[in-house]
Amino acid sequence: MRNTKEAFKDVTTKEELQDRLIENSQCLTANCQNEEMALRIIEAIPNLSSEEENIILKYVHYVDKKMNGRGQWDFNKARKIPAIIVGINCMLNHFNEIRGLSFGALMLLSMMLNFADDSLYAELFNIYPNNLLEYIVTRESNYHFQYHYACVLEKMYDEGKNSEEILAYLKSQTSESLIAEGDAYEEKEMEALMYNDSRRI
Repeated sequence: MRNTKEAFKDVTTKEELQDRLIENSQCLTANCQNEEMALRIIEAIPNLSSEEENIILKYVHYVDKKMNGRGQWDFNKARKIPAIIVGINCMLNHFNEIRGLSFGALMLLSMMLNFADDSLYAELFNIYPNNLLEYIVTRESNYHFQYHYACVLEKMYDEGKNSEEILAYLKSQTSESLIAEGDAYEEKEMEALMYNDSRRI
């Protein structure tokens, strides 16, 4: 498999995109909770219209360039392939919900959706509303830090806050405090998930 830092740079057609995703499909085995959905999206790529092909390739090239970091090859790989496939799913099957989103906001949304079942998308779109996603990607260019900001959205949504209250809170906090808060919330959620898994037979 080629280095994912350059995995899609030379992709110019939907057929090449499908082939390249298949080449990188081992990322799905380790990082995908809904491999069936991911493979379904990959299989649908040859059926894209020319208009769909054009916009999706632009998105893929954006993600390919954005999700790179020195010394972070494994992390980039684990994030990049799912963000591409989930973003394609959003564009093909949830276009009305993401209409008007920038590629940066769509990439962040795709990271947060992370192969969730389509039946959960309606609630997840409420957790990560378009205006808050755009605020985050406008304020913070580093996608690692954007992810932590988005974890704060989830935390405050769980606390019953509406989007206006969340936006006001984001504006009132420093980047350092939001990153720390998002990181702490993610760690707490992961601990709860592992605890619940440990109780299963």
